[in-house]
Amino acid sequence: MHDWRKIYERYWAHRIDLIRQWAERRMLDQIARESQTGKTRRDNHGGWSF
Repeated sequence: MHDWRKIYERYWAHRIDLIRQWAERRMLDQIARESQTGKTRRDNHGGWSF
């Protein structure tokens, strides 16, 4: 049972790292686009939305 749990934890730790990297990359892309246009999501939509 312990071995299965270790594999499961390793798998999910890896998946969470991938999700975090994806989210950070997406946010950096958004910041780069906003700095080019001079607008933020708040300027465009009246509030923060995703």
